Amino acid sequence: MKIVRLFGVPSLVLLVTLSVSAQDLPSVPYNNGQPAPGIAVVDDSARFDEQLDVAIEATSRRYLTANVHTPWQIFHGILAKGKDFELKLGDDRVSAIDWISTSNPQHAGRPWILKTQHGATFHPYVRGLEMVFQGHPAQGLALITPCNLPPEHEFKLGNGSVTIADMIQHVMMEVNSQEETTWVLWSLNHYLKTDASWVNKFNQRWSIESLVRNEVTSRVEGAACGGNHRLYALTKSRDKLLATGQPLRGAWYEADQRVNRYLQTAQMLQNSDGSFSSSFYASGGYSQDLNTRLNTTGHTLEFVATALPEQRLKELWVRKAVAVLAKELIDHRRSPSEPGPLYHSLNALVTYRQRTRPVSVAAAELPAIAQPATTLKPVIPGESTSLKPVPSPAETLPLIVPTQSSEGPVSALAPLNR
Repeated sequence: MKIVRLFGVPSLVLLVTLSVSAQDLPSVPYNNGQPAPGIAVVDDSARFDEQLDVAIEATSRRYLTANVHTPWQIFHGILAKGKDFELKLGDDRVSAIDWISTSNPQHAGRPWILKTQHGATFHPYVRGLEMVFQGHPAQGLALITPCNLPPEHEFKLGNGSVTIADMIQHVMMEVNSQEETTWVLWSLNHYLKTDASWVNKFNQRWSIESLVRNEVTSRVEGAACGGNHRLYALTKSRDKLLATGQPLRGAWYEADQRVNRYLQTAQMLQNSDGSFSSSFYASGGYSQDLNTRLNTTGHTLEFVATALPEQRLKELWVRKAVAVLAKELIDHRRSPSEPGPLYHSLNALVTYRQRTRPVSVAAAELPAIAQPATTLKPVIPGESTSLKPVPSPAETLPLIVPTQSSEGPVSALAPLNR
């Protein structure tokens, strides 16, 4: 087996910000970062729905930029908005998935997509380039599943093209028990039948059922993003089996038991303002940091909104979580935010709205929101990464370049739960 060593280059982590006129969105008082029970709207259905719609619309206007933001960041935007997720490209906006499929994109001097011995893959994780390429096996393929691309969908490369089917084949051949299988299950469950089985390149037999069992027997606490991705993958696997009319059995029954256990834990550890624990499922906790709150409440609500039966989604504890997350996104719509927590939070709200109000919400029915200026800013060594007001469009913004700024090399943030 040939081993290729990839050498790291300085990485760039970009913060994405939003500029919106004050009169365009209703302002909700914010109590200096402290929990504020009763401020987020939970007891008025019309205002609750409006708050949810405004939060989704405002956050959807935080555009990432093609050829500037990383594949990892753009994948997260696609997770939240699917085929509707757009990128800025010069003065235009383009479909993110169409741009990836047709432009043979590169980042940090490396292609987004690679041909492999068994098919194709999105560029794997490279140490030193955190939050640049996919951080886990099959993560990129998993995060684009909301697009529902057919297996024959093509991605153009310089010397030809590859398909979703090629990526599926690569994942099936590469899966192994030494690496995390959460995103492998997430992606393959989307494309394969529940009774699918195969032999990988190591001559080991795998199946959707064995992937489910592998995830059921793996720890939730301490896993990426508090284990919510693992719970999400188990939920989607359980639901796909139920959709076939088959009863829960074996690994899927165990998956259901685990999902229900952590739904109960999420509710038990929920803060009084409706946010979920900043320690995920390990213990109770509340953070003063906005990105931490978005990361924890966003990820946990993403799981809760997916896993609960529809008849339970309007329970008070769930509505409180939706309301406080929507309020955070509205209150801080002008603040820099890390794309991972931001887009998982957006996906949580989108999922909740789709499951409680399946009829699409027309943009014309929402409060008007001014078109945001491009206000992206690199991370500078020694500079505080705490939230700052967004400059007005008239102010000059720092130049964004791949590896350095006018103030010196751009440093990578410490790796986050991805």
